[in-house]
Amino acid sequence: MATTDTKTRGLTINAALERSFGSLAKLDVQFAEYARQVASDYGSQADWSREGMPEPPTPEQLESWVDQNPNSYWGMRLLAQIYLASGRPEEAKPLLEKLHELGTATGDRGGLLEMLAKVHAKLGETEQERQRLEELVSLSGDALPALRRLADLAQEQKNWEQVLGYSEKILAIQPLLPGVHVVIAEAADQLNRPKQAVAA
Repeated sequence: MATTDTKTRGLTINAALERSFGSLAKLDVQFAEYARQVASDYGSQADWSREGMPEPPTPEQLESWVDQNPNSYWGMRLLAQIYLASGRPEEAKPLLEKLHELGTATGDRGGLLEMLAKVHAKLGETEQERQRLEELVSLSGDALPALRRLADLAQEQKNWEQVLGYSEKILAIQPLLPGVHVVIAEAADQLNRPKQAVAA
């Protein structure tokens, strides 16, 4: 496969990379170092041990455990899940925010950012919810539920440019998803882009 960049036009991908960044071996080493650094930085301030943690714990036991182990990833996460399941988002919020401060956020489904977004939604904190969803999307290549919620929020605020952007990302993940083409057509119509509305 050849590239189309003016500096590397006609070259293979490997040749273009070598011309732009140096030898592939050096590039591999640099990437491996970067990956190791990212892995070592992830949640480095959190306590990942489960030693001594009650299993299965009662909510009271878990609260006591978290009090005694304030940086416990598993303790705080499980306690936040219990609070959410029992309709106590205001109590889950500080635990999840602490986990976020400890650098444990990922783009995983059902992960910290998704839980935080749900907490903000339940508490009516729309802007904070949007920020967490944006962060989640930036860390995941297929955060479909987050993108759909962002599109809904943008639609409620009549931010048609954002509606269009989120909807196009949704289609890039799942092209046959029902209703998205209708949303794109509406957003394009609101933005006075008739060609894009018809194409949708």
